[in-house]
Amino acid sequence: MKFPSLSFANVIFVVASWGLVFIFYNHLPNPVPIHWNSSDHINGAMDKPWGALWVPLTVTVLWVFLYLLPIISPRGFRMDSFIKTWRIIITMILGCTFLVETIALLKASGFPVNLAQVIPIIIGVLFIWLSNFMGKLRKNFFVGIRTPWTLSNDTAWFKTHRLGAWFLAMSGLTFIGEGVRVLPLWVPQIVLAIFIIILIGYSYLVAKKNEAEPPEMIP
Repeated sequence: MKFPSLSFANVIFVVASWGLVFIFYNHLPNPVPIHWNSSDHINGAMDKPWGALWVPLTVTVLWVFLYLLPIISPRGFRMDSFIKTWRIIITMILGCTFLVETIALLKASGFPVNLAQVIPIIIGVLFIWLSNFMGKLRKNFFVGIRTPWTLSNDTAWFKTHRLGAWFLAMSGLTFIGEGVRVLPLWVPQIVLAIFIIILIGYSYLVAKKNEAEPPEMIP
């Protein structure tokens, strides 16, 4: 298979994540706050330098991991058929991770940022954005709605992801609603859990229905 080319934007996100730490390092307290609860209060901290370095390390490891997935995919479940979509998804994930890092560093440095509002909005926007690419995913072991029935039945994979795209977008709206304080904290988690259960059951029903039928042509 062809190795996916490195996206320049992804490299920029990784390099910039390290650059941000060096810019903010002297302004960060010791220990460095690394986690805040739903009330925006600090409930986790780590001593320097790891308290400052853990986020760019995470971004770097995530980048390498996501880049390697198409390479290590087993035969019969390669990601070549949607590699362009996968590159876009990598950029989206790294971009949102970099944005979260920037906001967290600002917060840890004393800037008045309400993470309890901002982070759910970022997650919601990412979900809505990702929903546009759900229908372009093809069977693989690493990304998408992977149940025994979607992995064994092309029609179940296609239809489950088509429904999952709508569910992911609606779930994203609930996270945005949480961020702007229209919805309580528990609503997005409950909605997402319900959607997951529905999709698992739906994939089973579609697969069972198509077991005795001729394979459906997937565009």
